[in-house]
Amino acid sequence: MSGAVASLEQENLYAAAALIRQLVEIEYLTWAFAEDHEQAKAWLRSTRDERLRFWQPRDLRRRSGGRFRSADYARHCERGGHPTPEAMALLPDHSRRDLAILWWFDLATHGASTWDYLNTAAAEFGRSHEVDPMASRHDLARSIKEWRQSEPLLELLFL
Repeated sequence: MSGAVASLEQENLYAAAALIRQLVEIEYLTWAFAEDHEQAKAWLRSTRDERLRFWQPRDLRRRSGGRFRSADYARHCERGGHPTPEAMALLPDHSRRDLAILWWFDLATHGASTWDYLNTAAAEFGRSHEVDPMASRHDLARSIKEWRQSEPLLELLFL
């Protein structure tokens, strides 16, 4: 996330979008690990072929029962995954350049969700004590809670 933040601070939307796409995939994995710690063990021991058969984003979305939207992931791939005509809107001086605030919002949304899943998974493994120092150092739990209570764009996300 810090790499995406640094890119956004520099108005480098293309780099930020690529890192946020990676965060989306991490969000899927942390969800799977939070749901069933045996999946984390399986992923850690998986071969490349097993990851291609069982751990691709589409597989995780299917297993999530609708928690993750295909359209959201597709948008991330079109903008931050591969060079595409649509991704040109991330480049400086493009006539239809994306607003940086939208990418900040996307980063916050996926980052907060990933943080929630990470905490749940850490508790499943009895490792909450390893996550807590990060949270307390940045007062992350309180910051996320306050953001979720005050961010008006979140209401639009779930209409």
